[in-house]
Amino acid sequence: LNTIIINSYEKKLLKREDMIKELTENAILTDISAKNKKIMIEAAAKIMDDYYNEDLFSEYHDWSFMIYPTRNTEKFYETLYEKEIKNKTSISTFIRRLLNEYSIMSQADREAVVKGDTYKELIDACEDENIVIIKTNNDEEFKIASFKIEANYESTNNYFLGLDLKTRDKNPIAIKLCKIKNVITLDEVYKFTKDEIKTLDQILDHGVEYVSGEILNIQIKVTKAAKRMLQYLVHNRPNIEEISDDIYEVHCTFNNFFNYFIRYGKEIEILNNEEVKDKMRKFYLESYQSYN
Repeated sequence: LNTIIINSYEKKLLKREDMIKELTENAILTDISAKNKKIMIEAAAKIMDDYYNEDLFSEYHDWSFMIYPTRNTEKFYETLYEKEIKNKTSISTFIRRLLNEYSIMSQADREAVVKGDTYKELIDACEDENIVIIKTNNDEEFKIASFKIEANYESTNNYFLGLDLKTRDKNPIAIKLCKIKNVITLDEVYKFTKDEIKTLDQILDHGVEYVSGEILNIQIKVTKAAKRMLQYLVHNRPNIEEISDDIYEVHCTFNNFFNYFIRYGKEIEILNNEEVKDKMRKFYLESYQSYN
């Protein structure tokens, strides 16, 4: 809980700093005096604080809990009181508002708060193109050229994407943030080639969770119903290229293809990849037998 409170507060400060920076650099403010500019920025920051600290659950609270600062967090609570609470509000109200804000975040955003130090170190490594040593919860160790941290489509998890430098071909790799136990940032920079950047960008387009596996080129024949489905089933939809009126070529990993097209059933026919066709056929047959 201390971690959530501390990292949520730091996130609040960053949002405030970003807003002030944006206001300061805004061309609209360049024609007014420095004094008036300062007044406007301070007023905007106050409005943001009031919005941020709005108690989303204003009804009577019938629960309570005690927070005991540890030796490591005692200084934080003292600073918090002096900066944000003294002569303004009660500490319980302020912390409740922080937790309210945390509760309405997406799961990926909450994960970034809980794993705040790790998340920030990886963000910095990606910006500086540093090589990092990653140790996972099951004690696997990876040496990775840092590229980007990206949430999956549902915003349930964050993934750290880069190149696995321990593999001969420097294969792309994505590790869930929640599975990372330790990060060591090396004083080494990795310069990505244009082809490597293109490959990693394609992975981000297809879905960072589908990084593992070879990118396949699968030709399919579609019905009119499938064409309509392609228009509105956008979740996890892979890269699809129209070859002719009813023939499409799909560029993605098998897992991406399976998870997206398994719902299409008889509305598509795989034309050119027997291995994928066999795997799909096996799934449908086993599903049929379980209901037979």
